[in-house]
Amino acid sequence: MTLAGYAAAAALASAGRTRRPRAVPQATVRPAYRRNGLGGALFGQAVDLARTIGYSRLLLESPRSWAGAHAVYTRHGFAPVDAYPESEVPPDLKQYWIHMGRDL
Repeated sequence: MTLAGYAAAAALASAGRTRRPRAVPQATVRPAYRRNGLGGALFGQAVDLARTIGYSRLLLESPRSWAGAHAVYTRHGFAPVDAYPESEVPPDLKQYWIHMGRDL
């Protein structure tokens, strides 16, 4: 059996301290399985999971070079946002990353 990819939704550290619980959806697909819709399907499952759990806002960050991933995120309703306080990207590297978000 080969693991082709996975999906998850992780809570942001400050989610419990805000009125708008937020999560970071994640999906990863091994290179040999990309470009066939699996990433979009997995990412959609992560978004659905976050909605089911009760999150009201989703945020994510990824390197600017991940054009394929950004297309998936956009198809799922994400749009660019300013870097958020919980971002783990070091300040001197933020220019190389894209932050995106969407309300549920």
